[in-house]
Amino acid sequence: MSGTIRQAMTPAITRLREHFDEIRPVLDAQERTAEGIEMLRTRLVKVRRIVNRLEEKANQWQDYIRGLPVNERQA
Repeated sequence: MSGTIRQAMTPAITRLREHFDEIRPVLDAQERTAEGIEMLRTRLVKVRRIVNRLEEKANQWQDYIRGLPVNERQA
């Protein structure tokens, strides 16, 4: 179960990194363009969704681990 939860997080983490790679040049640019700002707004919505999903999965994983007997919690 723990592995399944963590595996479900992997694609979300990958997408998050991809969004950061797309956002970084716009943030590093000397000048802001309307297109760049709009892209940042769009990506921000997507990043928030991904982070929320990751938080849900992390909480689910922590709950699972807490529910294990103490001697089974070590990996």
